[in-house]
Amino acid sequence: MIKKLYTQADFLNLTNNDISKLKELLDLDIPDEIDDYEYLYENINILEENYEADKIISEKLLAGQVSVKWFEFRYNDDFTKEMLRERLENRELGYNVDITQRLKLNIQNDIVSIIKEGYVYTIRLFVADGYKRVTNGIQSRREPIVKSITVNLDIENCWIEIRTNEEKCKKVNKILESRLGLTNISGIRILKNYNNNINKFKDSLINGFYLKYKAIPSEETDFTEEDGIAIAIIVRAIDEYFNDKDDKKLLVTLEKMNYDTEGLSLGSILLAGIDNVGVKIRNNSEKDASEQSLYAILKDSLIEDSSYIRFSAVENGPEYTMQVCMNSNSIVFRSSVTEAVISYIRNKIL
Repeated sequence: MIKKLYTQADFLNLTNNDISKLKELLDLDIPDEIDDYEYLYENINILEENYEADKIISEKLLAGQVSVKWFEFRYNDDFTKEMLRERLENRELGYNVDITQRLKLNIQNDIVSIIKEGYVYTIRLFVADGYKRVTNGIQSRREPIVKSITVNLDIENCWIEIRTNEEKCKKVNKILESRLGLTNISGIRILKNYNNNINKFKDSLINGFYLKYKAIPSEETDFTEEDGIAIAIIVRAIDEYFNDKDDKKLLVTLEKMNYDTEGLSLGSILLAGIDNVGVKIRNNSEKDASEQSLYAILKDSLIEDSSYIRFSAVENGPEYTMQVCMNSNSIVFRSSVTEAVISYIRNKIL
């Protein structure tokens, strides 16, 4: 059923490794002058006849390197489950209709096709996304850009999964509201099950490893020249203490200073005048960001906005990297992932 939603562009979600595996499985010898992706799309029936090949395309064509954001909705007396089911299973919206038949209609900013698997409806939408200039070296022309967006909607558990960035999510939600009557859509907080703690989320994942983060200071701190001189003296005194372990010398230095440090912390001192902070762990590091001393010093003085986490979806399985965006409450898969990987993360968040 899901194959009814595939477009030629979806085959671009296959990696070079995926392409090589498909060629090997089917003993394909695609001529150099023929595009691999175009050939596989045009011969999709051959792929579907092979179990392993069909598994590769069904897991990757609507996934890959994708941004994902989740929402929830509610039913009420004026909007029931049966009403939603009836609107979804509408031939005018392409329910159970092959998407290739709908392409002829030049649909934009609307639902193109819908299929159902259990309680979950998978919806494809085409959304206008500006224009691009195309040139062949002699002539150029301006062409409209249309993005194909995948949405999963669970009518039983009342969640919506939109696979695109935050800006396009707003457009998609407007379409879902106008076409399906969904008026009580609200975003789901990525870390709601983890007390808004990225490390608790990381620890819940198989082989979770905190690779890097971007953050902003929780408070703006600015120092005068006098402040800077006093703080430099304090830091040098502490540095000397690490070398000579002379605590009396340290105390004498601090007592001589007539400087009010009330309300200051080491974190606020280090972040004075800083607009944002980015920290990346070395590739060979055995300890992730949360175990580094700098993180321990700064964590109470920072608001983390974007965190990169490496993880596996199964024990001893391949590793993937995702960007957890707390500000937009979305996940960006920086590795090419499968449907199973997205499902694994979805089950952690919902």
